[in-house]
Amino acid sequence: MKVKSGYSEQLQELGLVTTHLIPLVFNLLHLYGGAGKTVKLDVWSVDQFYIECKRSSIFPNLNL
Repeated sequence: MKVKSGYSEQLQELGLVTTHLIPLVFNLLHLYGGAGKTVKLDVWSVDQFYIECKRSSIFPNLNL
């Protein structure tokens, strides 16, 4: 957990998230062109999903 938080802190300190990652995501999704040119993500929505071999000891508070 410390490695992950340290890595994300380093990315933020270097400004890589705001200067490179966010513009990349915006370009990939065509968000700079306005709402009419955005990528439609609803085709990727999931209405149902199934969890096989659920153990109550692993997910004690998960109500399925």
